[in-house]
Amino acid sequence: MSPANRYSPTTGNTLAAFIALAAKANTSSIPPNAPLGGTLTVNGTTITTIGGDVLDTSNVVSTSTMISTVPPPGATIPPDVASMAGGSQPSSYGWAPNITDSAVSFLQVIGFIDNILLDILINGHNNLTSGSWSNLYPATIANTMGTMAAQAIVHRSTSTDSLTHYAKNVTGTCQYNYPISSVDDFVAISLTLILLEIALLLDVISLVVTTDTWMIGPLSSTLGSKARMAGMVNMMQNHIPAAAPREVLMPASLVYSYVNNHYVVPGSCPDSLPFASIPTLKITKQPTAGSARLSNVTVNYDASQQGSLNMAWLGAWGNVEYTPVVPDAGIAGQGTASVPTDLSGHVWGVLTNGTGAKVQDLPGMAVAGPEIIWVSQP
Repeated sequence: MSPANRYSPTTGNTLAAFIALAAKANTSSIPPNAPLGGTLTVNGTTITTIGGDVLDTSNVVSTSTMISTVPPPGATIPPDVASMAGGSQPSSYGWAPNITDSAVSFLQVIGFIDNILLDILINGHNNLTSGSWSNLYPATIANTMGTMAAQAIVHRSTSTDSLTHYAKNVTGTCQYNYPISSVDDFVAISLTLILLEIALLLDVISLVVTTDTWMIGPLSSTLGSKARMAGMVNMMQNHIPAAAPREVLMPASLVYSYVNNHYVVPGSCPDSLPFASIPTLKITKQPTAGSARLSNVTVNYDASQQGSLNMAWLGAWGNVEYTPVVPDAGIAGQGTASVPTDLSGHVWGVLTNGTGAKVQDLPGMAVAGPEIIWVSQP
């Protein structure tokens, strides 16, 4: 018996019978170069080849194109957005039987910031993928911006789901105005809003720890995602992806004041929040000679302001340092303040009429601010 026929029976399922049946089979639906064992599909598109170890997805439509408008607060998160974000809201937040009035205010201001962050991220993503900025960054950066927007939608659901659960008012959207003339402006505003939300979350978590403990989990679990967002935007600015080893904490009222003063069209918000805005801080940065590090700032203020003024510098995790504002000779309403040498990364400055207050008590003596400042490394 020849080697070819060694394992073939002489009757029944013979080799000849197998060949005859194979000749009658329908054409295979599996692409000729598909992975062994079947087909590979991505978002419903069949992938016929894999070049080396890298999957070629050039013929797959990215789900990032599916986020083109800001969904209204409380809207159901579509499956494609949840997939793009890496997940949806949790099935259970661990809600307590009741919620305090202060926690309601915190959730509403978080929703207020989330609405603005979503507006800038989604509209910026549209420009990066199909608008005037579409050729400025690689597709990976543009798609990551889309992922950030999708994750921000999921993050917002923490406040909307919780406020709805307790039958409290969900924060509506306002009209916004951004001073954007280039992609660099968009990147800077995106980073500012992300850092403000991180600062806000840290403040809220530190305050609800004894009153509404269920909030700690869903709020703190968003911090990692927000920090990754900030790191990516840092790199878009050609900065290191983590400006400092710890994030800045800022009182909710100061976060609200900054955002309301800089980005919200006056009188356009459907809801009022229990926070008041203070004047915008106007400063000019003075870097150290021969260095990128900031050493001093020129501060402009209301010349009728009585008493001495100080700059409060908000550093890592609730740290506050103060330096006096020294009036400039012969110039009313202008002075100079030094920047503490031990600060690093993104620092926030607030003009105050006192010193010594802890970060949580800072709003009580704030005259103007806050304002973001790039200090750089020590």
